[in-house]
Amino acid sequence: MRRIYSPSPREKLTSGTANFPESLKENNTKLSLSQFQLLRTIGTGSYARVRLALHISSNEMVVIKMIKKSFAASEKHMRHVKNERQILQQLRCPFIVRLLGTFQDETFLYMVLEFAQGGEIYRLLQLEHSFDIDKIRFFAAEIVSAFSHLHSRSVIFRDLKPENVLFATNGHIKLVDFGFAKHLKDGEFSYTMCGTPDYLAPEMIRQTGHEFSLDWWTLGILLYELYTGKTPFYHSNPYVMYEKVLREEVIFPENFDEELKDLVGQLLIKDYRERIKLINIKKHSFFRNISWRQVEKLGLEPVYIPPISSKIDSSNFDRYEEEKQNELLPPADIPDLFPEF
Repeated sequence: MRRIYSPSPREKLTSGTANFPESLKENNTKLSLSQFQLLRTIGTGSYARVRLALHISSNEMVVIKMIKKSFAASEKHMRHVKNERQILQQLRCPFIVRLLGTFQDETFLYMVLEFAQGGEIYRLLQLEHSFDIDKIRFFAAEIVSAFSHLHSRSVIFRDLKPENVLFATNGHIKLVDFGFAKHLKDGEFSYTMCGTPDYLAPEMIRQTGHEFSLDWWTLGILLYELYTGKTPFYHSNPYVMYEKVLREEVIFPENFDEELKDLVGQLLIKDYRERIKLINIKKHSFFRNISWRQVEKLGLEPVYIPPISSKIDSSNFDRYEEEKQNELLPPADIPDLFPEF
């Protein structure tokens, strides 16, 4: 897994499709850990752990992100946690992880999310090394639809990469991990440097201010990586890589698909003001046979169906050491800073 350079540590999340009601709460009762049977860990970070769990009354699988209150109590991290919760609550898109509920106890904040059993595109890319053009077109169309939904609600994602694109059971994709997502008003810029080095846009590296077109840069990097198995400006030294992003043009292999090459080239224009916009992305020849109305209705036939043997199958996720007892001890006296959970 690639190291992430960011204002706060990161962890993997999962999402998927499940037959849940609008809320997991029953008879207006407050959610609590007693309503779930915790199963194995499927993701970790320095301040959070992601556990697979069974919602007992509905008999449905979910993912529970457990965030340590002792870490989240700092002003910076409190802002990230509250922001992630607020953004996920407002989103309703088939290609974006659904937040099913939140609650807390003395030790943790809990975010209950959908479970996508298919695992990460990153894992599949490691196995196949690169994807054919039909797979890339499918993934790209659903990501464009997800970004369209986000931007229409004034949300910038800022963390696209193969690790944050998961497969639902039916093979459709889900964007996950909204810790870097942010609301931006029209004409507003953000100056925070966050994300993965391979995916940082020139305007973020320069810290001159970025807006929604930053997401289209990250899409260009992703498409290049899915086709070639590597990112276009990669270098083992991130600072050398930043210089390449700022100074060098993209080099395409000779066998690079011509229509995809043209699209990626327009997504990776260094001046964000000249970068291709959503309306022209949808009209690009690479998507000529795509019906965007069908995309939004999950009407495209999936190009990959993840291997899943049962409802509780988690084999598409890496295994992690389970937490030790001392990790579960309640923190020292911390005031209730998260009454909304």
